[in-house]
This record gives sequence, C-alpha cells and structure tokens, in this order.
Amino acid sequence: MGNELKGRMSMTVPALKVIHNKNQDNCRLIFLIGLLMAGILAVGWVPGLFRIIDVPVFLTLHVILEFLSVVVSIAVFIVAWYNYKQTRSMYELVICLTFLSVGIIDFAHTLSYNGMPDFFTPNSVDKASAYWIIGRLVQAAGILLAVFYSTKSRIKINAVMHLVVTIALTSAALVFIAADVEILPHMYREGYGQTRSKVVLEYVVIFLEAVSLLYLFVKGTNAQNAEYSSAGYLKAALVFSIFSEVAFTLYASAYDSYNLIGHIYKIGAFACILRGLFVVSLVNLYETNKVLREQKEKLAEINGQLAMVNRLKSEFLANTNHELRTPLTAIVAFAEILMDGETGPLNSTQRDYLAEINESSQRLLVEINNLLDMSKLEAGQMKVYPEMSSLDEAVSQVLRQMKPLFQQKSQQVIVSLDDNLPSILMDREKTKKVLVNLLSNANKFSPQEGEISLEAVLSDDRKSVLVCVRDDGPGLAEDQAEQVFNKFYQAEGPLMHSLSGTGIGLSLVRHFVELQGGSIWVDSQPGQGCAFCFSLPVKSGDKEAV
Repeated sequence: MGNELKGRMSMTVPALKVIHNKNQDNCRLIFLIGLLMAGILAVGWVPGLFRIIDVPVFLTLHVILEFLSVVVSIAVFIVAWYNYKQTRSMYELVICLTFLSVGIIDFAHTLSYNGMPDFFTPNSVDKASAYWIIGRLVQAAGILLAVFYSTKSRIKINAVMHLVVTIALTSAALVFIAADVEILPHMYREGYGQTRSKVVLEYVVIFLEAVSLLYLFVKGTNAQNAEYSSAGYLKAALVFSIFSEVAFTLYASAYDSYNLIGHIYKIGAFACILRGLFVVSLVNLYETNKVLREQKEKLAEINGQLAMVNRLKSEFLANTNHELRTPLTAIVAFAEILMDGETGPLNSTQRDYLAEINESSQRLLVEINNLLDMSKLEAGQMKVYPEMSSLDEAVSQVLRQMKPLFQQKSQQVIVSLDDNLPSILMDREKTKKVLVNLLSNANKFSPQEGEISLEAVLSDDRKSVLVCVRDDGPGLAEDQAEQVFNKFYQAEGPLMHSLSGTGIGLSLVRHFVELQGGSIWVDSQPGQGCAFCFSLPVKSGDKEAV
C-alpha cells in the first residue's frame, strides 16, 4: 500500500509541475496581451502619440526596423536549419523555410519604398505594400503549417531540395510582382491610404495566426516533445504578430505612428520565435547529454560486472589448470620412464602406444601451461626474472624435451647457432616457453618427414640475439600474418582447422618476448612455410620487471 502511494505521488509531482508551468505561461501571455493592447490604444487615445512622421525620419526608422527584422528572420532560418539537422523535425524545417522566404520578401519590401533606390522597377508605396502583405501571408501560413506538423511523426524528405525550391519560388514571385505590380489588387493609394483589399488580407493574416494560437492551446501543450518546450515563446510570437497586424489595419498614412508600432511588434514576434528555437536547441542538448550520461552509467555498471566475471574466470582457469597440470606432468614422466625401458622390455606395439600417450600428453601440457600463463597475464601477476644465461643451453633443453614429438612424425630438426653467441640477460623459463611454442607450432604444421630449422645469430649491431624457427608448412597469407599474434586468432584453411588449438600460444609468445624488451615477427607466404623470428637484447636492464 505504501509503495503504491509513493508511486502515485511520484507520478503526480511532475504533473503538478507541468500544470504550474502552464499557469505561469498563461499569466505571462495575458500580461503581454494587455501590454500590447495598451500600446495600440495609447497611440489612438493619447494626444500627440498618433501623428504623421516626416518622410525622411520615417524612412530612416523604417529601414532600421526592417533590416533588423530581416536579420532576425535569417537568424531564425539558420537556427531552425541547424535544429532540423539534429532532430529531423518537420516543425523546424517548415519554420526554417518560412523565415527564409519572409526574410527575402521583407528585404524586397524595404527596398521598394519611395526614397529608396529603385528595386527592379520604380518604387512606390503600393509596390512596397504588395511585398509586405505577401510576406505576412507566407509568415502566417508557414507558422500554421509548422504548428500542425509539431504533433506529427518525423518525416524523411530532401531538405536541401526544399530549400532550393523555396529560394527559387520566392525570387520568382519578387521578380514577377516587380515586373507588373498592377496585376495585383492595389494595396495603397496616394492621398487615400491603404485599400480595402489590403485591410481584408491583413485580417486574413490575423485569422490564420489566431487559428495557430488556438491550435496551440487546444493540442500543442499536451504534446511532450522538444518543440513544445518552446510553446510559450511561440504563443507570445503569435500574440505579437496579431497585434502587429492590428496596428497595420489602423494606419491612415504609410508614414504614421501605427505603421511604426506595427514594425516594432513584428520584430518582437520574430525575436520570440528565435528565442523559442534556442530553447529547443538547449532542451535537445540537455536531453542528449542526459541520455549519454545514463548510458555512461549503464556502461560503467556493465564494465564493472564484466571485470568481475573476467576476474572470476581467470581465477577459475588458473585453479583448474594448476589441478590439471600436476597429474598430467606425472603421466608424461611415467610414459618417458616406460619408453626408456627402465621397467622392463617393451614390444613395438607397446612402444607405439606409449609414444602416442607421450605426444598427446606433451601437447596437452603445453596448452594447459599456456592457459595458466594467460590467466596470470590477465590478472597482472606475470613477472619476468632475468638472469645471465646461455641460449645454447635453453635450446638444448627444449629440443631434448620435444624430441619424441619430432620422432613421432619423423621430422628433421636442423639447429644452427653462432659460435660467438654471448650469455644474455633473460628469463630462462619464459624463453624456453617461447621456444617450445614456436617449435610445437612448427611440428604441428610441418608434414610427415618434414624439415624444421632453428637458427640463432648475433645482430649486426651486437645489441641483440636473433632467433628464427622455420617450418615447411602451408604458410600464411599477408592478412593472416598481421593477426597471428592476436589472442584467440586462428588462421583459415583446411589444414589449419584440422590442427587448430586454443589460439593463445603465439599471443603468449609475443608477451613473453616483449616483457623481456624484445620483439617478434613472422615472415611467411602461402605454400612456402613460416619463419617466426624474435630478438632478445644482450642486456635487458633490471633484474626483475613486472
């Protein structure tokens, strides 16, 4: 019961916040409506506020306000275009294209007033008014379409093509009107003022904007998406624009106070839309960062779990391999004793069976030792203990240990060691493991009665010893040679699959060589065998390294 109550309360609190925010927005909107209405009434009722402004003064103020509105229009276009590229929202695309067109038309409107340089054809107030009313119709229709698309799903379209078409259609309309403004109803007559057609079209603009505002109140605020985090700004923009159009229906002269206040209100509308788009950008950025932060926390949790599982796996493998290695070592030892005949004579069949047991046990012992070493490496417990040692001695011990493997396949091992090889500072056991792994691979991939060579020479600069183990197996392709030292990698091919192991031997070899300050590489071509070579420095620094 308590948990259910808490759940209901947790759901109710956000809802109360939404209601609170809506009420705040509505109160601000009512205040804005009162303020704008007061401005309209003050111009008509307060003596001295309504007057015909001197043409030069009006044109200066008009150019400043119009160019400011054009700048804000282009800013709306740029921000909306950027938002659309991030969100793919039709709302932002329609706003983007609408205000691009409005900015172009308003620029033409500004240049078409008397006193401005002729725009294509001789300027007139009628021509400027025609551009004006077309710009307002495009603005009102575009905002209505954008508001309608806000509650729809994302639509994939070619935005660049729409951008080009918008610019082309707007430019064509400007040129068409400039060429023959008489094809449109007159919007303004000198000595008479604005015509009935102009006033009716202004009311059409007001109607479209009122529909957009009503749509926002009825449906828009119920939408929980990024666009409507800026719904308050869009409503304010529509209120500004409606009162701007009201002012433009009231002026008696193209140069009076109502015309001027209408332009001021229009800039306020554009500024609100621009501010709303910035809010959308910030909300989208915040939501993206929030998602990324949550994903980062989940990844950190998963990585922690994986690290724990990996540690448990390494501990399990280390314990298991240790338990397996002890009895397997005993099997190898007793098999060798029996093969030496110390316990009595053996017939040929018994010797073959014991050789098979010994070979299989040796291979299994190598793989178990590899798994144990890999577990130590992953746990960060692998250390090297360098000491001055003879490479000849390490080679002899390894060959003696692996002799049964080579005999089983009747393979010939050719050893070539420089007479002047110096004693080097190396970890004897790990170097022997490197040799065991490389010779074991050579044995495995070389054919019956094949030839394997082991060479060791002093480098030309006498700073390192170079060791190469060559086989006459199937060889490796170039892309396989680049990956062969990666953990768990196994080369492709019929023979490779039939002889494949765990895929960690060569990875361990690389680690053992690099821990001692050396390097390892492979030289191979398909059908020509492989030569695995490594170098060990003559002097390797500290006596112990992690």
